[in-house]
Amino acid sequence: MLTVTVQSSAAASGTVLATIDDREAQVGMQHAQTQIERTRNLQGKGFVSKAALDARYCRRAIPKRPA
Repeated sequence: MLTVTVQSSAAASGTVLATIDDREAQVGMQHAQTQIERTRNLQGKGFVSKAALDARYCRRAIPKRPA
């Protein structure tokens, strides 16, 4: 989690303005990394193409749009 605090006279110093929960993003990144490792292993054994591995990397870099 990321917490933003105030360091100005507009609000009391140390006041929490916002808290961002990044647990969902962290789980998504772990899942993407697992999928990349799986695809890399399959590509090394000749079961999937280099293009499939490249596509896996691209899917990790491009976030999905909210439904």
